[in-house]
Amino acid sequence: MDVKTILTIIATILTSAIPVLVAPYYFNVYLKRRFKKIQYLIDANSLLSNVGDDFKSGFIEPTIQENLFFILSGIKTNHKSITAYYELKNALGQNYHWDIIRSAKPYFHFNDTGKITIELSRSTIRMKKVSIGIAVICAIIAFIILFSSTYIDFKNPLAYLVLYIAVIMLCLLAFYILYVITPVQNALDLKKRLDQISNLGQQGTADL
Repeated sequence: MDVKTILTIIATILTSAIPVLVAPYYFNVYLKRRFKKIQYLIDANSLLSNVGDDFKSGFIEPTIQENLFFILSGIKTNHKSITAYYELKNALGQNYHWDIIRSAKPYFHFNDTGKITIELSRSTIRMKKVSIGIAVICAIIAFIILFSSTYIDFKNPLAYLVLYIAVIMLCLLAFYILYVITPVQNALDLKKRLDQISNLGQQGTADL
């Protein structure tokens, strides 16, 4: 087996394996942080009997509510806004879970009644489409380079290494772009779902 073939195999394996290897590590760190928060709540609960009622109701209990909500949903928010998030999740129904809601949070706004609305500017939606196009182009270029390299005979093996590093970087860039625009896509999905629910409600009212 020549150097060219070996480098091709290595590049293919690395391109596929890097996202798979990184994801479990990130998930483990995330779980450890949540378990630490749970332990904090257990310790804080035992201190409630030793503080005044005003401090307990005005600071301790809201703080525990916020941290408990964060443990359950991954969303950091004021304790007065927690109800709005639960109402949003219940309104969405189906398979819309906290991970999707948390991801779309940058595009949440509270209206005058305290309800959560989702607002995305045209430029944000346009940028999402452009980003998807760039990610697809990066993936296509990486595939073309990897496929074409099997038919190119470089005299210097280092040239193959540089070529395959470029392939890996393009793939990582494509993955990163998709990761960055995920909140936008999730927000669009949530907004579409809420619009559907609103339209169904209006139709039901009209039928009556």
